[in-house]
Amino acid sequence: MENQIWTQIQQQAVIPVIVIHKVEQALPLCDGLQEGGINLLEITLRTEAAIPAIKEILSYRPKMLVGAGTVLNIRQAKQALDLGCQFLVSPGLDEELVDWAALSSFPILPGAMTPSEIMHGIHMGLELFKFFPAEAMGGINTIKALSDPFPQVQFIPTGGVNSGNLTAYLRQKFIFAVGGSWMTRPDWIETGDFTRITQEVRSTMEKIKWIKESAQ
Repeated sequence: MENQIWTQIQQQAVIPVIVIHKVEQALPLCDGLQEGGINLLEITLRTEAAIPAIKEILSYRPKMLVGAGTVLNIRQAKQALDLGCQFLVSPGLDEELVDWAALSSFPILPGAMTPSEIMHGIHMGLELFKFFPAEAMGGINTIKALSDPFPQVQFIPTGGVNSGNLTAYLRQKFIFAVGGSWMTRPDWIETGDFTRITQEVRSTMEKIKWIKESAQ
């Protein structure tokens, strides 16, 4: 199952990262994503609405691949597993959390941004890392410099990734996928402009298709 999760993420090439404030926004948001061509998302555990929103999505939109983001400890990870989330995303590299996820066969994407963190992750059996905040930490140039001594490692950069730099990221062999909120801007969610989200998602997926075809 874990390999299937990562395969689906790599095929989609983008993870919409969502900060949700109202539970009633969850299902229309999912519909907007699916109509645009994306069947996965990461709900960050930063708001009180996050957990009930995840419950809604898993209950009523079963075709969506749902990840719990901003997971900081095992308690949150267990809660996500009990809810039925399919993967975890953590901003940093916590050994206890990674070990627990491995023992639970729960796919996890931990953050790493230094050679020491990457080496530590490799020793724990990891080869895929979140790189956050991507643009603030130097973007592609920094990730390339980190990847040179670790050719087996790939990254999912998040933070500052948008439609303008998407192509530059996804053309790199060390980029597994990207994460971002440019397709699901908070003001669009707040005002219920889910049609705008569908349009932005559709445009993004068309660009990703072009990137993949041009790389062949």
